[in-house]
Amino acid sequence: PDAMQVIHCGGRGTSAHETDVKATRLRMPMPLQTRLLVQPKLPGSVEPERPFAAIDYKECDTSTLESLGWYVPPELLHDRLYFGLERSCEPLQVLPAKFDVNPLNEAVEEEPHYLATYVGSADGSLSSKLQQVSRLLDHPFDGLCVHKVPKITGVGEFTVGLLTGPSGSGKTSLARSLFGPSPATEWSDEASVLEHFSSLARARQFLEAACLDLGVAMRPFNALSAGERARAQTARLLEGAARLSSTQACFNPLLLEEFTSLVDRPLAKRMARSVNRLAVSHGLKVVAVSCHRDFATKGALEPEWLLERHSGRLLHFRTGWAVYNEWR
Repeated sequence: PDAMQVIHCGGRGTSAHETDVKATRLRMPMPLQTRLLVQPKLPGSVEPERPFAAIDYKECDTSTLESLGWYVPPELLHDRLYFGLERSCEPLQVLPAKFDVNPLNEAVEEEPHYLATYVGSADGSLSSKLQQVSRLLDHPFDGLCVHKVPKITGVGEFTVGLLTGPSGSGKTSLARSLFGPSPATEWSDEASVLEHFSSLARARQFLEAACLDLGVAMRPFNALSAGERARAQTARLLEGAARLSSTQACFNPLLLEEFTSLVDRPLAKRMARSVNRLAVSHGLKVVAVSCHRDFATKGALEPEWLLERHSGRLLHFRTGWAVYNEWR
């Protein structure tokens, strides 16, 4: 049966940040259908109370709800960074969440996938440094580096996706096995960044998407700072992807690896918003690979899917939805 619970919190302290808050929760059969009504009562305020409504748990401050003893579904506790993005379905557990030290306890894949890279010479020999390091290994090394990568299904058609996880969790290996490697770009040591674009109009368009000023792009690539180089590289990759999408019906998604890691976080969100708009307007397929997740919010990067490498969850989001609105 439905139940109504009223909780009063706050007090009449001297701090300017303390307010009286009345929170009313209506518990319905499904947790994701729960409505939360919060009415702030500001002391001395002459404005009428303005009630706000959240569609479900994940739009609330889950840390506050937990501290008050409210039940919050465990699968939602990891979503507090993705504010404003509405999930289209429940999370899919596509990867093992934890590593087991005993390989006998791990699930065995029916069709394991591997990513192989050869670092030896064409004649099969190894360089002197590789030979020295290989002597420290438990098994002979012939120059073939093999990484086991999981097989991911359920991504489907998309415009923007995000693969996130801590450093060293295998994000790049997984992304390359799913979508292919990132395209290589070459830079001249003498020519300006602007001259690497097919026209000034396209340079302006894609540099603006990467949040790099034209004045900065008048300098050579090797004269830029690390953050400016990352933005120039992003602009070049976006232009190449746009050119490819206009000439080919089928093309691999563009991998943007750590494209916001060398800039401050406000600029990172601006870049994410610009890249998202450009991908939608040009019909691109972009997969961002990053250890950061703070730019995956409403008004910044709005991916159709998000894969957490550390938890193994695959989240699908609806795009173009503002899920936290004033209740009128």
